[in-house]
Amino acid sequence: MFRFSYTSKHGNFSFFYSKNIIFKIGLMFIGGGFALLNTPLWMFFVAFAASKAGLNIDVSTNYYLSVILITIGIMLIAFKFLYLNKRNRFIENDKKMIDRSPVEFKKILAYFEQLQKDHSYYSSMDDTFVQAYNQFHNTNQSLQDKKSNSLFRAFYNDAIELHFFVQRYFFPFPESLHYSSDCKYCLLPDHNIDRAMLFHDIDKSREYEKRANELKSLVQKTETSYNSFINRLRILGYIL
Repeated sequence: MFRFSYTSKHGNFSFFYSKNIIFKIGLMFIGGGFALLNTPLWMFFVAFAASKAGLNIDVSTNYYLSVILITIGIMLIAFKFLYLNKRNRFIENDKKMIDRSPVEFKKILAYFEQLQKDHSYYSSMDDTFVQAYNQFHNTNQSLQDKKSNSLFRAFYNDAIELHFFVQRYFFPFPESLHYSSDCKYCLLPDHNIDRAMLFHDIDKSREYEKRANELKSLVQKTETSYNSFINRLRILGYIL
């Protein structure tokens, strides 16, 4: 009925429960409440006789408690049908959509790594990245689970900012391969002595260092929001 799980590889802790357990608990509360309402008639005579002897037996306590139990039971059943069933339906719909259009998270992480370690990327990697941050952006493709959708929106905003930077400061290198099927782009190659800068220029070097630091910050922020989104999908069982 209840199950806890922990994935040491990703550090995810999850709690699962049977879909019907809430409904069954609600029925138990309602049943217990109605059982308390069935106070034997003779209890009222006992209470009346005890009051004459100076003793107080409050049989109305059972009624108050039964009302509380029945109310809790109704609330649990309403919670199950009005919230949990709807949420589970959203999650199932999202899972079917992701099965049709798998998340290429390994390729996205490789893109981030390439940007940080080499200040470069290949056009095929960029195409995959653009596809990733647009994957669930359109209304007809948006995730129905609210938390998943919120985490994806956070990633989308960070990804747009990163991609704007990449489009502005990255250029084909070497230029001879500009028209290749999978062109390589590098951060300001004419500002990097290891690439297209023929002679050391301190101003260009400082500009390169400044943009490299900006790139690092943007990649780390985008990677963090992307990992949060991916971890959510793992928790829900969409991906391994």
